[in-house]
Amino acid sequence: MQLRRTVGGRGSWVVRVSAISAPAQATTTDEIAERLIEARRRTLLLIEPLSEEQLNKVYSPLLSPLIWDLGHIGNFEELWLVENVG
Repeated sequence: MQLRRTVGGRGSWVVRVSAISAPAQATTTDEIAERLIEARRRTLLLIEPLSEEQLNKVYSPLLSPLIWDLGHIGNFEELWLVENVG
């Protein structure tokens, strides 16, 4: 899969994403860890082309900066792990 995006009229970037492995039916701790590592890798690939300024910019009064959302993802991932694995 390819994601193509034009950023601020300055051209475009492409992120190539391989097929996602089987649905989240991981049962062992190692399988869960592998899935979370893959999810983090994919998330970081998506934001890689963005500058620090773009990650911290408030684009709408209704939305948080993207970097805040990334922090929330990490926080909920940790909470899920504590409740379900550890």
